[in-house]
Amino acid sequence: MMKNSLSKSNYLDGLNCKKSLWLSLHKTELCKGDDFKDYRFEIGNKVGLLAREYFGKGFQPKSPYYEVENAFKETFEYINDGGKLIYEGVGFNKAEGIFALADILIKDNDSWELIEVKSSTGVKDYHVEDLSFQNHVFKSLGLNVTKLSVLHLNKNYQRGDQIDVNKLFLKSDVTKKVLHKGNIISLQISELIESLSVKNEPIVDIGSHCKECQFKEYCWKGLPKYNIFNVFSAKKAEEVHRNNNSIDIKELDIKDYPKGNKLVDVNSYLSGDIFVNKREIKKFLDTLIFPYYFLDFETFGPAIPIFKNSKPYENIPFQFSLHIQENENSEIKHVEYISKDKKDFRLEFAETLLKSIKKTGSVIVYNQSFEKNVISSLSDIFPAIKHDLLKINERMIDLLRPFRSRHLYSPKQNGSASIKAVLPTFTNESYDDLEIQGGMEVSINFEKYFLGELKKENETIFFNNALKYCELDTLAMYKLLKVLQTYV
Repeated sequence: MMKNSLSKSNYLDGLNCKKSLWLSLHKTELCKGDDFKDYRFEIGNKVGLLAREYFGKGFQPKSPYYEVENAFKETFEYINDGGKLIYEGVGFNKAEGIFALADILIKDNDSWELIEVKSSTGVKDYHVEDLSFQNHVFKSLGLNVTKLSVLHLNKNYQRGDQIDVNKLFLKSDVTKKVLHKGNIISLQISELIESLSVKNEPIVDIGSHCKECQFKEYCWKGLPKYNIFNVFSAKKAEEVHRNNNSIDIKELDIKDYPKGNKLVDVNSYLSGDIFVNKREIKKFLDTLIFPYYFLDFETFGPAIPIFKNSKPYENIPFQFSLHIQENENSEIKHVEYISKDKKDFRLEFAETLLKSIKKTGSVIVYNQSFEKNVISSLSDIFPAIKHDLLKINERMIDLLRPFRSRHLYSPKQNGSASIKAVLPTFTNESYDDLEIQGGMEVSINFEKYFLGELKKENETIFFNNALKYCELDTLAMYKLLKVLQTYV
């Protein structure tokens, strides 16, 4: 970031929160890293490179984008020489203190179309904000921009033997939405540039805008971990915050108490008591039939489809863990699968799963919509085993249900029914000692492995850690079921 100058990414940050913008320049050491953000950035680059096949050969400045003045000079020399297609062209208005990198600029007669390439499957509000800033920058430099578009992935595209870029991408015209903003963007830019130059950290109240901020840990330091933002939707929480001048549940006015499950959460938090609905727990347990199959999948969802008949971001299962309890008195046994082949392993996955699960008994999962959707997708691809796969779905029992419905709830859960919150609350197990802490980490690293981007020396470590993570997911279900059984 050029000092006291505004890029399009900084502009978007500033629209969300001026304090975040100021911190990104003046207190960069407070920024918390985000592996998922880095992954999304890598995906964006891959999609951007593939998009060039959609438009064909064009010009790109030799200077990297961060050498702003050089890249700007090269861009406009090409424009002035009659160029018509530019990738990563740079606009820099030194007087206004603004610069932008345009993914694609295309000339049509005397006017230009400015295109932003996104790895999403549709147009989002911030894409319009992004293009509004770019439009302002390039128009301030005399470029006749008359059309603004977002090139994004087509969520309905199904890959054949090869990628067809003409079907993979869709181009959405957002010109009217950008122009609708009118002159407000000039005011916003001026305000944000001014906020960068102040000496003292801006005072901005916490709120829903903090959700994915890289400085949240800094700004929320010392505040209660369980608070009104765990209880209410974002806007409602902000309203309650204003009314009570606090995010502390203990200071919540009784007239603002929530209803339903969230009221259980609040009352449990204030009393310190565990809430138990024995009748509903028993009803749930009565639906189970031996043998029990505790099942969990790990999936990855490449933005650019890698298998025939797959779509952008489709969840492709590559690993499962299965704990099996034959009857009430039997010990559990464990079955696991993970693909190490860099080929289409979906049929092998599905057949291995069918061999591991007998035709009777309850298939117990945590958040069944995920597993059901994965199995349904497999059944569509492999009609010969479709019937058997869908029979698994018919026998599926969601262990999340009694916890999500607050049939059993402890204040230690802090309003969450996720397995990572429930497991350490009611057992002596937790995920804390695992090298891998979340499914997204497994997914990202498997994708890197499959594409040959994971370092060779890290492959064995990854597979061992992925197996341990998935195994704990199903062991956790077994242990939580035993917890439920103690309450009836």
